[in-house]
Amino acid sequence: MNVLLPVCISLAVLGVVVAALLWVRGRRGRAAQAFGFGVLPVGLYLTGLLELVWDAGVALSRWAGQLVFNPAVWAGVGLIGVAVVLWVVGGLVARRTPARKSVESAPDAPAVGRGPRTKKAPKSTGGATKAGTAGAGVGEFDDIEELLRKRGIE
Repeated sequence: MNVLLPVCISLAVLGVVVAALLWVRGRRGRAAQAFGFGVLPVGLYLTGLLELVWDAGVALSRWAGQLVFNPAVWAGVGLIGVAVVLWVVGGLVARRTPARKSVESAPDAPAVGRGPRTKKAPKSTGGATKAGTAGAGVGEFDDIEELLRKRGIE
């Protein structure tokens, strides 16, 4: 890029002039910054990075020109937006949804906070047996009572 070299040299000269003016006014720190900023374009040109940045800018401007006038590109931008929204929403839903498989698959995991609340089984009196307590439905609580006793909860 032969056009870039004169631009870089003129920017370097401008930076050196500004640095000299700042130096004369006693602002030594700002003068050093201006000199560094002035020689930066020449360094970028000599390393080839300026041409790379220039080509990227040209490619970006071409893409932006096609973006404005091409409906297929707008459809692609829309799909990218949908993908980003779905990714964010999916992450939020995954964070709010508990991992049920790991909790439910554990054989002896207590079901804390899961399902409807059940009434506590009536405590058996000293002499009464479980079979002799208040009729039907008490046998359903036997398993629960046994599980609670195993866990030390009464």
